[in-house]
Amino acid sequence: MSNDLVYRFPKNEKEEFGFSVREFKDRLYCDIRIYFKGSDGGWHPTRKGVSFSAGFMGEMKKGVSEIAKQLSTQEAGA
Repeated sequence: MSNDLVYRFPKNEKEEFGFSVREFKDRLYCDIRIYFKGSDGGWHPTRKGVSFSAGFMGEMKKGVSEIAKQLSTQEAGA
């Protein structure tokens, strides 16, 4: 399995967030990482990011959903 990005979006003009799925020792991992634009014009991963077993995807989605609810509540009160 390759480590191709499945989703990405810009953080700023020199960096972007990249999402990928990779395999390591016969296990699947999700990877969310910051990429930088190199002098060669290509995007390269930094050490800034997180990798987690694909088995935790459901809990990660719940956590992101809870963050979204909290932000929505705070924005409504502002």
